[in-house]
Amino acid sequence: MVNRTRLRTPLMKGLILMVYLTLSSTLSGQALLSYDELGSISADSLTRLFAIPALNDVVQYRISYATLGSDNLPDTASGLFVLPLGRAKGIIAYQHGTTAAKDEVPSNLTLADAFIAIGYASQGYMCSAADYLGLGTSRGFHPYVHAETQSRAGLDMLLAMRELLSELEVDWPPNIFVSGYSQGGHAAMALARTIEERMTDDLWLTASAPMSGPYDISGGTRELILSDEEYDFVGYVVYILRGYQEIYGDMYSSLQEIVRAEYLEEIQQFATHEIDLNQLNAILIPKLIANEGAVLPRKLFEEAYIDQFRDTTSQVFMRLEENDTYRWVPQHPMRMYYCEADEQVSFTNAITASAYMNQGGAEDVEAVNLSSTAGHGPCAILAVLNSIAFFNQFDLISSAHEENEVLHRTYLFPNPVESTLYLQSELELQSLTLFDMQGRQVLHSANGITSWDVTHLKRGLYLARAINKQGAVLVQRVVKP
Repeated sequence: MVNRTRLRTPLMKGLILMVYLTLSSTLSGQALLSYDELGSISADSLTRLFAIPALNDVVQYRISYATLGSDNLPDTASGLFVLPLGRAKGIIAYQHGTTAAKDEVPSNLTLADAFIAIGYASQGYMCSAADYLGLGTSRGFHPYVHAETQSRAGLDMLLAMRELLSELEVDWPPNIFVSGYSQGGHAAMALARTIEERMTDDLWLTASAPMSGPYDISGGTRELILSDEEYDFVGYVVYILRGYQEIYGDMYSSLQEIVRAEYLEEIQQFATHEIDLNQLNAILIPKLIANEGAVLPRKLFEEAYIDQFRDTTSQVFMRLEENDTYRWVPQHPMRMYYCEADEQVSFTNAITASAYMNQGGAEDVEAVNLSSTAGHGPCAILAVLNSIAFFNQFDLISSAHEENEVLHRTYLFPNPVESTLYLQSELELQSLTLFDMQGRQVLHSANGITSWDVTHLKRGLYLARAINKQGAVLVQRVVKP
């Protein structure tokens, strides 16, 4: 590892955390503390690694940033940032999947998801991959599939990236995307909602691609717990309950009260980090087969506790419902990729989420089935490749030369714009057209018009396309708050 750059001294880091102790109620929590360069990978090596032509070299960084922990007190979190060398199409906030142990995280390059982040960067995207709270350098037990803390970790790292890019003297890219797979699909949908509902105009989401995520915790996941169908990943259920207990403190009074005696020892060991998730699963599966004749998650618990999952008025149910991530209507394009044969996360999560969003009036949300035979692992490859193709649709600038010629001599202002959008250009433009994010033309000028009334446009993100007499093209984002 090349420990080339330290952005903040220990004294400065201490001062930042002291500020959070006194002002955490008024601050959003993010601040870059330090970054370490982990090394670079050439385009040729990336092409050999992924068997897909890489567009550029990449540099990897381990990031340390201040945030608020699961207890809402100051915490230091970590993550991986991968920078493509060359023009970036955008930045992808990638939310990683389930990890078995605290140190198996993207920033340590010990999780397969780190290679997904590197893969995105090989295709011209900056990629930010938060380790999450309770993992990496963050303290405490990880609040597994807890929507708010997952989105907080992702958002605060994304904001800290602006400081990093400033230090590196790299421009902030033109587009922001969100993606994630498995647990990361759930986290990606939560992060997309957080960015879109943010009360400031500093981040505008271009598109998102949650992939094979458990978006319907109170529906599909709860039904899995209650089901008589076998499920070979029973450790996930324990992980959810222990993680929610970390946040809420009211999922149970004690593990002894809710867990059947024959499974208590190993579940307690998992709860105190004595064994990891893989070890827990490896112990519970043969025990359940021996004791119950089948791997049924509900058999781990006392029947009185399982009744709380059946009762839709119970505290347990309400906590599950709080972590459903699909009960909103995205204003940006979203693709939910899934595979019907997924044995870990049911494809019905995507169907339920898409139906809810579209019934609520979403204009560009789709659930996309990539395979009827691929399981959870193979589906990840298909999903990531499709997410890249989806995000590539929003990269409309044809070359760096054309971008420089038009961008630095053409201005649209104010931006964000409430009522009237003005154009100023030193170049002779052939046309200027405004599109919504579904690709529909909403305004067009070809006769030298330099102002538009946009009061009738809906809140959201638009793309302005300017073409000069030589055919050079600029695509610029315009925000309508």
